[in-house]
Amino acid sequence: MADKTIGPGRETHQPASPTLTLNADAGADTGAGTVADAIGDAGADLAPDADSPAMSTQYETIIIGGGPGGYVAAIRLGQLGVKTLCIEKEAMGGVCLNWGCIPSKALIAAANLANKVRNAEHMGITVKNLEIDVAKMQQWKEGIVKKLTSGVASLVKGNGSDIVMGTATITDPNPGI
Repeated sequence: MADKTIGPGRETHQPASPTLTLNADAGADTGAGTVADAIGDAGADLAPDADSPAMSTQYETIIIGGGPGGYVAAIRLGQLGVKTLCIEKEAMGGVCLNWGCIPSKALIAAANLANKVRNAEHMGITVKNLEIDVAKMQQWKEGIVKKLTSGVASLVKGNGSDIVMGTATITDPNPGI
């Protein structure tokens, strides 16, 4: 097969395409409309699944997982002009952004602020009846997470890669990778 330039001075050989099974919601937001729109007719074949519409598209790269490795790769590949699909099963950004580091640090920052306010009397600041509304704090934290995850998705799409919400499995026993 012919070499294909994917960036300044970068060349790659195209290996045989593996078969990939994709399970996705037909109405999932991909930035191109629906899964069927995103997987229209563009390297790897996507085999239709019982839960997804019949579809076949050629992508030069398919990334399974939209965590910190997957979304960064999708952004860079999009910048290089490589037709890329990122498949994520839950939420763009991965565990750290959605459930781990970021939400935890937001709640820790709120707790630290409450603690500082409670103990600020020595500085001449007195607050009586400080109340903590846990439900409101959770809403605030979720707003931070939503802003960051939508930012990640916007960066991926804005750099030319597609996103499908679903799962993927390489089913070819010899995918050539």
